[in-house]
Amino acid sequence: MDNREKMIGETIQRWHLSDDHETLTMTMVSGNSYRLTTWGDCCSFTWIESIDGAEALSGGTITAVEDIDMPDLGNVPAESMTSVDEVAYYGLRITTTKGRAVLDYRNTSNGYYGGGLDVTRYAKDGSVA
Repeated sequence: MDNREKMIGETIQRWHLSDDHETLTMTMVSGNSYRLTTWGDCCSFTWIESIDGAEALSGGTITAVEDIDMPDLGNVPAESMTSVDEVAYYGLRITTTKGRAVLDYRNTSNGYYGGGLDVTRYAKDGSVA
């Protein structure tokens, strides 16, 4: 079972998107926490552009976590970038008892590299679980 599957059944106590938009941390009522961290291959950069339906994360119990296709909006840079070569669009839908949240995360590169989103689970004591 991967960490995305382990999230199912957990109730979110609080969540926080890092200032650099590279990590979403969710602390669960159980005491476990999950860090959803973007990564980029050599010569690329990946970030979380937005979280649509974020209200579904506050106090909701997770019922599903799934990758989804996102529309190709063209080569639109993040606010902190002046230009990009190629942008790839990715999505992760987290369904809870309070609704659906969609993480829109993106990767910019010269077109030869990509990125992704890793999920790391931490136990109450802070150890990787």
